[in-house]
Amino acid sequence: MCKPQVYAGPLANGDIAMVITNWMNSDHGAFEFDLGAVGVQNSLSVTARDLWKHEDFGTFSGKFRVDSIPAFGSHAFRLRATTSQY
Repeated sequence: MCKPQVYAGPLANGDIAMVITNWMNSDHGAFEFDLGAVGVQNSLSVTARDLWKHEDFGTFSGKFRVDSIPAFGSHAFRLRATTSQY
């Protein structure tokens, strides 16, 4: 089974825009990855804002996790440092 793909990039103010996409035609269960893969230093904590739901998703440090990704679905987040700059 193919893993979901994570796409990320910096925003002008230092936040990080991130999209997690499931390209498969079946639901994917929980998905977790290291935040370092999208440019967040290990010592930092980030608040993730769900861009589809317009609400805070949670605070993460070291690893980022979503509980599920629907078939051909995606999640979009804005990551903002809660401790210091990236």
